[in-house]
Amino acid sequence: MRRLAGLLLLLAACRSVPDASHFEYLADDIAPVGDAQDVVVPPGDIAVDADGDVRDAADAATDVVDTGPDAADVATDAMDTADAATEVADAADADAGPDVAVDPCAGKDCDDADPCTSDSCDKVSGCQHLANSATCTDGDACTVGDSCSGGACLPGAATGCDDANPCTSDSCNKASGCQHLANSATCTDGDACTVGDSCSGGACLPGTATSCDDADPCTSD
Repeated sequence: MRRLAGLLLLLAACRSVPDASHFEYLADDIAPVGDAQDVVVPPGDIAVDADGDVRDAADAATDVVDTGPDAADVATDAMDTADAATEVADAADADAGPDVAVDPCAGKDCDDADPCTSDSCDKVSGCQHLANSATCTDGDACTVGDSCSGGACLPGAATGCDDANPCTSDSCNKASGCQHLANSATCTDGDACTVGDSCSGGACLPGTATSCDDADPCTSD
């Protein structure tokens, strides 16, 4: 209070001191502003801050309470952060060297193990498997001349297993192919002087000798 009284007397030497009613008005208008609880009053009035200091209106009007960084500072900080990130990215690109086009088909294995498709790689759509008409095998030993159609291997003609031997029974096994099994069929050994020839062990064996006696004593049989 003594400090306040001294300040009031000092100000009274320069200008007249407002009446008591005017001080009451100022007391009603005092409101905390920011952390310092400074007050702003109309020009020409006297204000008292939270520390008991007296200020004139000119000083009070110039008080600015800084509650934190303004919008311009925040925007500048954001730009600085973005610039720093760009510089880091540029440095990474520089270390990595120039960009190199990547071939999506490089080292790609498009072989589908199907002889009836022609395999290739397209840089846009990837592996391609186009049907062809190549020769192939259908896995059946009893067919020959198999060929591809529509991406599949189709059987050719039946395998000819006839060995022209009347003493074997010919057949075909899909796994092992032609079979020639010995039989006991009748046959001819090609000798007209034998009759009743028959097969044995896959060969034609002669039968008995042919009788040529014509019962004519005048002929030599």
